[in-house]
This record gives sequence, C-alpha cells and structure tokens, in this order.
Amino acid sequence: MGERLATVTPTAARRASPVDGLLAEFADARLLAVQADRPDLAERLDRAAERLRADDVVVAVVGEFKQGKSTLVNALLRTDICPVDADIVTAVPTVLRFGRPPSATRQLPGPDGTLESVPLAIEDLRRYVTEGAPTGEDEPAPRSVEVRLDRRLLESGLSFVDTPGVGGLDSAQGNVTLAMLPLAGAALFVTDAAQELTAPEVEFLRRTLERCPACSAW
Repeated sequence: MGERLATVTPTAARRASPVDGLLAEFADARLLAVQADRPDLAERLDRAAERLRADDVVVAVVGEFKQGKSTLVNALLRTDICPVDADIVTAVPTVLRFGRPPSATRQLPGPDGTLESVPLAIEDLRRYVTEGAPTGEDEPAPRSVEVRLDRRLLESGLSFVDTPGVGGLDSAQGNVTLAMLPLAGAALFVTDAAQELTAPEVEFLRRTLERCPACSAW
C-alpha cells in the first residue's frame, strides 16, 4: 500500500500541475509533428509552449498607420511614454513591461546576428522608436525597444507591444509586425470606427488570426 501511495502516475502529475500537463501534451504533439515531417507545426507548438512558460501575457497592439495605437497604449497605462504627434509614426516595436524603477533598453543587432541589450535613457525614447529620427552616425537601428514601467496593469501580468503601422502586408513594417505575432498571447487591432474596414485591413486581420487566434478589434 505504501509503495502504491508513493508512486505518482503521469496522469496524477498532470492533474497536480495544469501547466506542466499542457507542456507535456505540447511535447507529445511536437513529437508527432516531427515524425510527420511537419516542422511548421513543431515550430508553432514550440512558440505556444514558450508563451505558456512566460510570466506575462503579451498583447500586441496592431493596425494601419495613424490609427491611434500609441494613444491607446498610453491611455491604458496612464502614461505618455509612447510618442504621439500629428507628424510622428512609430517605426520600431516598443515592448512595455512592469519594472521598478522605470528603465528602457534597445535591442541592437550584433556582428554575429545576435541581439544585444543596450541601456537607453527614457527621455531619448522618441529618438529611437519614431520614423526618420536620427539614431547616431554608423549606429544600427534597434530591432525593438523595451520599456519597464511601474504600472498596476503591467504588474498584473500583462505586457503590451506598440507595433509600427503595417502600411500593407508587403511593407517592411507589416513583415515586422507579422513576425512578432506568434510570440504574442493576444492581438488588439486598432482601426477607425467611422469607416468600414479596408481590404488591406481585412487581409491583415486574416493573417493575424493565423498567427495569433486571440485577436480583438478596437
């Protein structure tokens, strides 16, 4: 009897830890995908497992140019951290996470292709995330910028990504945004409520749902 009580079956272990149980299911499914020569499915399962292991839920705020994505992020977080102006366009994905004290880093590509985190003064944020802003002579543009703020919404486990306006699916900005979506737990699509969705927006939404099933329009 004692030995039976001390033995933990896989089913019991999964019941004891729902997250571990889901990760085990993902691992089983990934093995089947590899055996079936479906690397695309294996990659999607890897990304799903990565999201499950993460401490926070990443919400990607996406949409066309000048639809108010940065304004919405600022309103949600009660801050003015994301640059907003009539002639300002976000050019670099800006990740906003919880942190004390407030800080910022930029992700720069290294000679070997890996990304290096470089500290950034928050007051210089506009210089690095807006289109056409100079970053310095012979200095590569950052792949993304991460800002940590002391905000209750972020402390609850949410993170936001203020993405560049897509400007069409085949644009550089559209490709950057689409590449980030598999890493997001949800997507918030921002559009103009005074008009119908445009054909490019509908197509972008379709592509978004393929990569991030949890998508809402705002």
